[in-house]
Amino acid sequence: MTIIEEHNEPDEILRWDRDAREVITEDAEGEEISRRPYTDEENAAEDNALVIESNERNRLSIEEALENALVEIQTIIDTPNATINSSPAAHIKTLARAQRRMIRLLTRRLDGSS
Repeated sequence: MTIIEEHNEPDEILRWDRDAREVITEDAEGEEISRRPYTDEENAAEDNALVIESNERNRLSIEEALENALVEIQTIIDTPNATINSSPAAHIKTLARAQRRMIRLLTRRLDGSS
């Protein structure tokens, strides 16, 4: 249950139950006075907030994946040439996988999917 709380009157507290989509009015002692479902406007605002939160989670996930790919690429850059020359396949595959992930993430970002 996600609760957002607001003090409306000195002796009343409004609580928005985001999961049940209800507004609960309580007195100063925490006793429930009334409960009602969200209005159409509150439902629309909640839907919008959920989309924004989902987009933010997706953005953070994309950024984390890109940072991980960049770390893998930097590891290859920092590897001595002699090491790469002795076993190039492993480094080439790591680089190819990192690039593939970056391209996938960028493509998803550009087309709006997650």
